[in-house]
Amino acid sequence: SYNNLAILYSKTNRLAEAEELYKKASAIWERLAAGENPAAYESDLAISYNNLAILYSKTNRLAEAEELYKKASAIWERLAAGENPAAYENSLARSYNNLANLYTKTNRLAAEAEDLYKKAVAIWERLAAEQPAVYESDLADSYNSLASLYADINRLAEAEDLYKKAVAIWERLAAGENPAAYENSLATSYNSLAILYADTNRLVEAEELYKKASVIRERHTEEVHLE
Repeated sequence: SYNNLAILYSKTNRLAEAEELYKKASAIWERLAAGENPAAYESDLAISYNNLAILYSKTNRLAEAEELYKKASAIWERLAAGENPAAYENSLARSYNNLANLYTKTNRLAAEAEDLYKKAVAIWERLAAEQPAVYESDLADSYNSLASLYADINRLAEAEDLYKKAVAIWERLAAGENPAAYENSLATSYNSLAILYADTNRLVEAEELYKKASVIRERHTEEVHLE
C-alpha cells in the first residue's frame, strides 16, 4: 500500500511524499526480512530499495541512490543464487543496469559501469534465448546502454557491434504484430548508430540511418496529429 501510493506520487512529481512512503515501506520490509522467514520478504525489500534509489537518482541524491542500488543488488544476487534463480534473474539484471547507469551519470570509472552492464547483458542474453518474446526488448536496451558507454570512451568498434545487435532486435520486433510498441526504440537505435558513423566520417551510412529514424518519427507525429 505504501509502495503503490509512493509510485503514484513519484509519477505525479510529489517527490517528498513519495520518499516518505518509500521509507515507510522499506522499514516494514526490513523488519520482516530480519525475522524468522526472510526469504518471504527479501524480494519485496529489494524492490523497495530500488524504488527509493530511483527517486534519489532523479533528484540528484546520487550517493544515497548508490547505497540503495547496492543493497538491492546484493539481495537479488543472493536470491538468484538460490533454488529458483529464474524468479529473480530479471530483477538482478535491472538492478545491475540501474547501478551502471548511476556510475555513468557520476563519471565513475568506466570499468565499474562496464562490469555491471556486461553482467546485465549476460543475464538478458540467457533469458532472451529461453523466452525471446519476454526479454528481447530488455536485451536490446542493455546492448544500447553498453554501446553508449563504449562510444563515450572511444571503444568504437565494440560500440558499433552492440548498436547493430540492438538495431537487429528492434527491427525484428517492429516487424511483428505490434510495431508501434517498438518503433520509437528502433528510431532511437538508428540514431545512436548514425551518430557513431558520423563521428567516424562514415557519412553515407550515417545519412541512411538518420533518414530511417526520421521516417519513423514523422509517421508517429502524423499519427498523433490525426488523433
